[in-house]
Amino acid sequence: METAVKKQRGTLSGQVRHYILTKILSGDFEPGERLIEMKIARQMQTSQAPVREAIRELESTGLLETLPNRGSRIRKISNQELSDIYDVRAQLEGYAAEVICQNQVAITDQLEDAVERMLAAATKENMMLFASINHEFHSIIIKNAGNEILLKTWQTLHIQIKTFLIVNRLEKNLVEMANSHYKIIDAFRKFDAVQARIEVINHIYINRPDNSG
Repeated sequence: METAVKKQRGTLSGQVRHYILTKILSGDFEPGERLIEMKIARQMQTSQAPVREAIRELESTGLLETLPNRGSRIRKISNQELSDIYDVRAQLEGYAAEVICQNQVAITDQLEDAVERMLAAATKENMMLFASINHEFHSIIIKNAGNEILLKTWQTLHIQIKTFLIVNRLEKNLVEMANSHYKIIDAFRKFDAVQARIEVINHIYINRPDNSG
């Protein structure tokens, strides 16, 4: 019975977590805004326990922060922190690209499919959909490296990047961003580990928010 209750609570907290994250990505919850547990619980028609649990989970990703006697709020990511995140992300994905090529894991079909859908989202100027598919593209690379620690570390970083890009509505040419993935695909098709690492890292730095090029 106790196990069933814990499982149900875990499911509810996951739903609440998704709800909060969606609100952040849509701009309904803005950086610096305080989250009211009771209000969210009422909107989700649940108790405060799963809300509290969901907030703790999001705090662990760096999206939320708790202030003494003031509750939790959407954390603002500084430009320096974002730059640091991109540096680490570039190394993680570059390493994953090397491993995939060395092991000759075929992922080009999956990557090409993702880029095609990215281009479709770009033509509709649907930033949220574009960001989700872009996340999918890069997660294919990370997941196929076969390293769980690498995957978990990357997921924490990428969710912060995705949130920052959408919330700040950065002016980027989405079609150009989508097409910039093809050099990565070409390197994977040849199983060229050195080139794949270079293309992945270059792609990340070229498309970082503080890059005017």
